[in-house]
Amino acid sequence: MDIKSGPTPAGILPPPKNVKAKSGINDGEIKASWKGVKKRQIYKVYVAPDFGTDTTYKFYDDTGKLGMVIAGLESGKKYRIRVTTKSAAGEGTPSDPAICAAQ
Repeated sequence: MDIKSGPTPAGILPPPKNVKAKSGINDGEIKASWKGVKKRQIYKVYVAPDFGTDTTYKFYDDTGKLGMVIAGLESGKKYRIRVTTKSAAGEGTPSDPAICAAQ
């Protein structure tokens, strides 16, 4: 008698690649996008001032999509955007940052 095992759970996943950011339509916005990662549950988006360090990144929001509009930023100021993946095994390492000035 053969017993079939269920699907193998995803381990810690790599970060999304090709993270891009451009000024949004409204004041204080940046539009971020990235390439998808299979087996992820969600993406977690982090924002930091361009002059900041790794410790200045603040969590912005979760999404299941391949991009999001980041609002509430200071117009004309540059920001760094990083994205991580989250799977059943936990949160992965952050992507390379995309740098952009808010509209």
